[in-house]
Order: sequence, then structure tokens, then C-alpha cells
Amino acid sequence: MKNKYFKHLGFLLFSLFTSTLVFSNPTVLLDVDFTRDSAEWKAKFPTPAWNTSYTVYHTEVTELQVDGFKFNGAFGKFNAGTNTMAQPMYIENMTNIRRWAFRIGTDGTSYLELPELNSVGRFTIFCKNANASNEVAMNIQRFVDNDWQTIKTVYLPPHHSQNFEIQKEEFLNINEPVKLRLTGSNRNIHVYEIRAHAYHPDYPKEKPLRIILIPDAQTYANQAHLTHIYGNITAWVNSIADEVKFVIQQGDITQLNNAAQWSIAAGAYNLLEGRNIPFTFCAGNHDMGRHGDSRITTNMNTFLPHSRYSRYEYFGGTFEPGTVDNTWHTFSKGDYKFLILSLEYLPRNKVVDWAKTVIAAHPKHNVIINTHSYLGAGDNLNTGIPQEGLKATGDEAPNDGKNLWEKLVQQYANVRFVFSGHVLGDGAGKLVSNGVNGNKVYQFIANYQGGVDGTQDERNGMIRIFDIEPEHRRFTIRTYSPYQKRFNTKTDHVYYYTDVDFIKDGPAQQPIAEPTDVLSEEISTQAWEDEIKRLNPAYETPAVGGSNAFTNLNSTELYFNKYKLSGAIESLAVLPCASTDNIQHSHDGVAVAFRFTNNAGGIFELPEVPKAGLLTIHVKNGNGENATMLALEKYEEGTWKFITSLELLPSNALRTSRDEIITYPVNINHPVKLRLRNIGTRYINLYRISLGADPAPENPRESFMFSEDFSGFSSSTLVNNDDVLIITPQILQSTLPGWEANNTLIQIAGSNKRLCIGSESADTAYIKLPEMDLSQPFHICFGFRNRRGDNPIDIMNIYLDDDLLIWQGFNEQYTFSGYETDAFVGTANSRITMTVPKMANSAMMVDDIVIYRSLKPAITIPFKGDLDFGKVAGTTSKTIDIPLKGYNLHSDIKLSLKNGQHFSITTGNTVSQANATAGTNVTVQFTAPESFGILTDTLIINGFNITPRIMTLKAVNENYSNLQANVKKGIISINNNEITLNGFSNHHLRVFDTTGIMVAAINDTGDTETVHVKERGTYIMQLKDGEKSLTQKVIIQ
Repeated sequence: MKNKYFKHLGFLLFSLFTSTLVFSNPTVLLDVDFTRDSAEWKAKFPTPAWNTSYTVYHTEVTELQVDGFKFNGAFGKFNAGTNTMAQPMYIENMTNIRRWAFRIGTDGTSYLELPELNSVGRFTIFCKNANASNEVAMNIQRFVDNDWQTIKTVYLPPHHSQNFEIQKEEFLNINEPVKLRLTGSNRNIHVYEIRAHAYHPDYPKEKPLRIILIPDAQTYANQAHLTHIYGNITAWVNSIADEVKFVIQQGDITQLNNAAQWSIAAGAYNLLEGRNIPFTFCAGNHDMGRHGDSRITTNMNTFLPHSRYSRYEYFGGTFEPGTVDNTWHTFSKGDYKFLILSLEYLPRNKVVDWAKTVIAAHPKHNVIINTHSYLGAGDNLNTGIPQEGLKATGDEAPNDGKNLWEKLVQQYANVRFVFSGHVLGDGAGKLVSNGVNGNKVYQFIANYQGGVDGTQDERNGMIRIFDIEPEHRRFTIRTYSPYQKRFNTKTDHVYYYTDVDFIKDGPAQQPIAEPTDVLSEEISTQAWEDEIKRLNPAYETPAVGGSNAFTNLNSTELYFNKYKLSGAIESLAVLPCASTDNIQHSHDGVAVAFRFTNNAGGIFELPEVPKAGLLTIHVKNGNGENATMLALEKYEEGTWKFITSLELLPSNALRTSRDEIITYPVNINHPVKLRLRNIGTRYINLYRISLGADPAPENPRESFMFSEDFSGFSSSTLVNNDDVLIITPQILQSTLPGWEANNTLIQIAGSNKRLCIGSESADTAYIKLPEMDLSQPFHICFGFRNRRGDNPIDIMNIYLDDDLLIWQGFNEQYTFSGYETDAFVGTANSRITMTVPKMANSAMMVDDIVIYRSLKPAITIPFKGDLDFGKVAGTTSKTIDIPLKGYNLHSDIKLSLKNGQHFSITTGNTVSQANATAGTNVTVQFTAPESFGILTDTLIINGFNITPRIMTLKAVNENYSNLQANVKKGIISINNNEITLNGFSNHHLRVFDTTGIMVAAINDTGDTETVHVKERGTYIMQLKDGEKSLTQKVIIQ
């Protein structure tokens, strides 16, 4: 008989921010969650009882056998307090709380035995060490020859009184039936969930060369209301562990170098150990003594000890045995090897001498140096020793950035990168210098604790994503906030370098030739000038050193009798701007480019070619601070069809007078007609385009899917005295093709143009974006505010395909705030609609709408039971159960099938159409289209809000007593910063700050539950019971 805890997940949509790809993931064979399925598990164990101090509600069992499991230990709800912290947040969503667990005890006989599995590959234990200061070993054992043998010992770090669980993951890779069990040692271990994937020969996959850089994070340890951001950052890294090669912390881990702050920092960084993410760090001045007045690093070595990291393969060695002050590490991908040196603040002479020996011993490694203080203000090397306590002579003498460059960095041909922080200023900078061996060294500084996106109180949570592509001789650095879920694309926060010489361990690296056997056009040539003059006699070649000039092109003509162009030829009076040494964009000293118009009318259409392999374009964004994009399209069945979008970085991310080289594997092996079309709002220069014939390896780039900032509207078209343009169908057709609008205006304030949805007495107002391919997980990022500062609340809804509510929010501020939706999946022809309902004086201002690929997979929910229906002939109805524990369903849901089709599901009679009950199984019915193919057993469901921002808005007042009076069950009490529920069943409490960010939550309450708000202020408190939603403004003083 098949065990009900066995799952059959045959297909997942997986998305990361480099691209959205579709993989066939190994099947999930087992998924046991003691909190999600607590109702079932409580029925299988003896009735729990409280201990005398009412901190533990549990039952002890001895060799209890249930559905193929065997338990020897304790089951229940364990102490959530500081000493044990046994009810942590789910690491996969950082919102829901683990309540129930099985505890593996300390007597050496406790265990949790699993049913037999057909095989096992990825094996994950969501668990927690009950000890606050010491790690604990846990054994994974296999039953072989009538005996339990330990096949893997894993180590769980101490929890440091932080409310996180560990997602302990190992690839066991056993391709035969196997029985497993977990045993402990000398400390309690709480197990919350166990997930086992089937063996698959392709897993684990080799990781890309992606490095996460975390600079100066001490603010998050130092300010109580920001401490949750520390864990938010590392939990996000944990969520993309399959795509992260290394994490580098750049110093100033704490502010005060005390045990309290190290507990916060270590609790966050410990999350990286769960999925075995390599991690290195260096001491900043705030991690030594008191603000660097001495080199005492006792706390760092206690909370991030050598014994923990030295057991990993990536750990190379240390300067002083048994310490982590100065360390080196290695990693590789293919023929490219890398070495990271993490050096102390102002490294001493003897440390520099040691570092020389490490670099010299690894001549085939590309060296990355990580040290806290190196670059300074103005993109210059730091000079001077500010701390008197560190000044010394001889071996103990410290080295500033200038000395470190002269003594170490410039001396070795294999040093490629230096990363540092420390200096505030504008928070970022770069310096590219040549070493004594002629090698370029790329040096970067980042410090986001203040001065970049505002003060520390703005909680920006910025980190850096460093992607290396040595086989393509390039790298990219981007700045991203997992907390705010947005990129920072301003100057010095995005970098893109090509023609980078990486050392290859093998045959010498040769520049990859650009395939040109199908076509190749260089715009900066005499041939193009002659052709332009033939069709545009008025064209004049600009003088070298003169002003930039451009000439509009006639799109009705075919240039060279094959290219159809709509845009302009722009001649730049600058030096040639090619990013590779073997290609120069120059005609008589002038760089000439085709310029796409800054709207969808800009096109570069190619003739039909017999086949298409790798497409290469040399381009440059006309805007320095904002990314933009081109669409690659193919002509098929009488219309142009979208293939992909190609993102262009802001031009400030490029070196002066350099272009950006973008490649895309078209890989169409039959006659095809292609074109490039501008789908952004920036001018784009195209210098060169080439197309090869042979199929190219997949090398996807991140691409924004859509962006609009309404800059295309001209102030000359204003129709009233309030600087407001009423959007008519004619204006939309000419300025925003494919859009629809009702009761919508463009408000122009100087150079800023913003969308105004709604008016004082209008019916429901809306703006509908053009049709686009949203069949992969996506987010919408936008800014909006209330148009009138005196209106207490305005509401805006965002719908996918008119019927699926994906975001709802309010704004009572007159200043703009940034927002982002959760991940959703649409279709290849989806549309996004923003609406403002009819309300007195209701209107919302919106700017900079950006849609981009999701940073994490769409939400996937496994079916219960056997749901492989096979092929269906004709229309068929089936009824299925979807477990919705821990989720709120805000609308109808959609089913995504393996073959890419989507269709709606309507909820059954047991639940409300608009708001299904969270925490229960919901029966839904669907009608499958004719011959829809094999339905695997994974639903991809839109409509779930893991970090809820959706609020049911009702009239509010400044007193919580009305809420308490209106709720018929239980009592809500508020005392100082504590909110307590008592006597509720299946209720869910969410507490939001005034920006819409959730700060506390209680789920599935049955007993008395209390949450703490970190600071006093104004909050929105929402109570949901599946049928009603009560929302109340609360002021906690």
C-alpha cells in the first residue's frame, strides 16, 4: 500500500534571476511536515501534556510505529523561548511558524526511522539544534545487512537565540531501495520536516560562478528594528543555493563587537551551512577590539569558529592555526580555478608575507582578495592608519590600501579582483589598474550601511551579485536587496566588463571568435556611409571631435536591399567604443551606430536566412542609470512573434567609450526571418550585428520583460492648466501601442511624467498593459502614491488577465513608495491591469512599471493521491484536493500543466469563491481542454501571497477595542508591544507596518499565542478566519 506521505512531483518551474528555465526535477518521494499536517500527526501520537512550567506541550514515545515510520523520542510543541527557540520560522518563506516537531533526544537511543524509499537523491531535514551556543552532530543512517550504519554525519550550528531553522541538505545519491533513519548525540534536535527526492544521475548539477558579496552589515546587528534583515539576506541566499558558488562577507559583521551582536550575525550566517553554501569573511575594524583599537577577535573566533569551517573541502588554510582572522579558500568550474584570500583589517606585514606564499603556490588560480579597508573615496586607494592602537613596526606594521597594492596586489599575474568596504562616502566605487605583469586588477568598494539609498533607518538590505563567465571573458556585478526585492541600477552599482583575461588551467585561453557565417554588419564602415547617402542624400558625415549627429532613416526602404530599419544613424564624435581588442567601431575616427528610437517603433529587421545559430550584437544603452531592453522576434504565420528579451545595462555600468556585447543562441535550423525591436523607453545604439549558422550552447542572460516610465509623453500635448494630459485612444496608439485606459491621466511635473489612475467622481479607472509573454514566473515592481495627501486611504488592485487579483494595496502617503508583487505565472499572451475603484477623491499616481523574471520559483503545491490521469480525449472533469495549509487564497486559481497550457480552476461549494480557507484542504474542480496530454502531479498556483500585503480595507479608527468587540470568538489583547490571541481556532493574524511590510504573524492558532512587535508605532492588524477578514489600525504606544 502506498504511504500517503509519499509525493510524486514530476515537474517544477524553476526560475532564477539570470533567466527563467524549465527543468525536469527529480521526483519528491517523501514530504513529512509535522506543522502543516499537525492535525493528522496529533491523531497518531498519544495526547500531549504540558510540563510544569508550561513551556513544552509534548508526549514521549518508545518505538512507536506509524505508516512505516518508527519514532523513539518526543512529539509536540516545544519551548519557543530564548533558551530553546524551538518554534522557528519556515526558512522557505520566512513568514509561517513551525509549531510541531519530533524531538530527537540526548540519551543516544532516540531516533526517527523512515519508510523504505525506492531511491534517494537530495535529502533535506528542516530542523534545529536546541542549544544556543554549541553545535550538535546528527547521523543519517542506512539499514544494511540487518544493521544501522552511519553514512553521513551532519552538524547543526547553535541557534544563538535566533528564530531560524536549518534546512540541512545532503545528496545521498542511492539508486536502490533504502531505509533511512536519523539519530542524534548529546543535544536535543527538533525535526520539523523531512523531504526526500528520488535519485537522479544529473544531480547535483555544477553551480555557475555566482558569488554573493555582503558588505558592512553591522547596521542589522546594531539596531533592534533592523535585525530581521540580517536573516532575510542569508535566507534568500539559502533559497538560491543551487546557483551560488560562494558567499563573501567583506567585514564589519557587527558594530560593537559584543556577544549580543555576534549572536544576531552568527544566527544569520549559520543559515548558509544548511545547504552547504561556501562562506568566507574578514574582520572589519568593528569586529576587532572596540572599533579597531586592538586586534582582539575573540568573539569572531567564538561565534564563527575555525572548527566549523575547516571541515569543508573549500577551506584551504589559515595564517594562525585554529583562527579565522586570515584564511584562504578555493573553488572551480571546469578548467577555471579560483582562490579567495580573506585578510584582516589593515593586514600586518607578516600577514602580507603569508598571503604572498599562498598566491605563489597557486599560479593557475584566479585570485580574489577580500579585505575590509582598501579603496577609499574618489575611487582611490586608502592611505593612513586611523587607529592609534594598530600602529606598530616590523612584522606587526599595518598596511593601508596603497601599501597593500604595492606589496601584494600588483606583484602577482594571477590576482584579478579586490573587494572591500569600510568607507561610506557615496557607498560604492571602482578602480581598474595594471599589475607589474600587465594583468588588469578589478577593484571594487561597496558599503550600504548609509549614504546610498538613504540613512540606516531605511533598511535597504543591499548586497552584490557577482557573476563570472570566464569562458566568455566577462563578468557582471549587480546590486540587489533581498529585503526590498529590487535592484539598484544607479551609477557605480552595476558593472559589466568584457575582454577579461582569466587564467585557464589547461590550454591557453583563446578569444572566442564571433560567428559571422550567416551575416555580419559593422555600421562604422564606408559601405554603410555610401548606402545611407544613396537613400538619404542629406546625410552628412560628422567631423571627428565634433558634436554627436544623427540622421533619421526611411523605414520603407531596404538598405543593401535586405535590411529594413526604423530609427536613425547616429555618429558619435568619440573614440572607437568596441569592448574587444580585435574589433573596432571606427570610420575615419568616428563611431557610427544605428540608433533605435526610444519606443516600440525602433526596429532592425534582417532578411530571411537559411538558419540561425548564435546572434551577437554590439550595443549601448543611451541612458546612464536605467536598464532597457530589446526584443528578438521571428516572423512566423504572417506575424512577428516574440523569442526573448535582451537586457541592456545602464551605460554607466560600462567603461568609458565601451559597448556591451550580448549573445543569444537562436538555434533555429530552418529558414527564418528575425528582427530586433526596442521594447524599452531609451535610445539604443547598435554598432555591429552578427549571426552564425551552427547551434550555440545555451547561455541565457537575465532579461527584464517589460519597462515603462511614461517618458514618451510630450508636454506639448497638455490640454489643461494643471499639467495633466488626458489619455485618449489616439494618444495611446501613438505613444503606448497596445495599451488600454479608462479615466487615466498623465501628470507632468517638470521632467517627471507619472500615471494618474482615477479621478474625483469617475467610475472605476484602469490602465491595461500590452499583451506579453508571462508564461514564466514574474514580478511586477512599481512605485505609487496617493494623489491627494488629505485622502486617508486609496486602494489599487493589480490583475493578471482581468480575473486573477495578484496585488492589492493602499497608500495614505503623498510621497512615492516602491512595491513589488509576489511571483506569479500567466500565459504566453497575458495582460496586466491596474485598477482604482470608484471612491470619493480617489486617484493613484504610478511611475516606473517594471516586470522582470522571478527570483524564485512560482509557488508549487503537490497534489494528494495518484493524479496521473494520462491522456484525456475530449473534455473531462476531475475533482482533486489541494493542501492549502499556511497559505491564503485570494482569488480563483489557475492550473499550469507540463505542456505549458494554463486553464482556470473554480473552487468547490465548501469554500468561498473569493477567499478560500487557509489551513484546510480545498476541493476544486477543473475541466481539462481536449487532449491536454499527461497531467503530472504538480500544480503551479497563482493567487498565493507568501509575504502578505493584501489587506481587506474597512473603515478604521485609532482604537483596537472595536476589533475586539466585533470578533465573536476569542479575545485579542494588546499590552505594550505584545499582541495575544486566546481562544481562536483556525485564525490567522497578520501585523503590517504602514509601508505594507508584515512584521509579525500568528498562524493556525488554537492555543494562546503571542507575538511581539519590535518597536512601538502605528500598525495595521488583520484577522482572518476564512470567512471574514477584520482589519484595524492599531497604535502601540
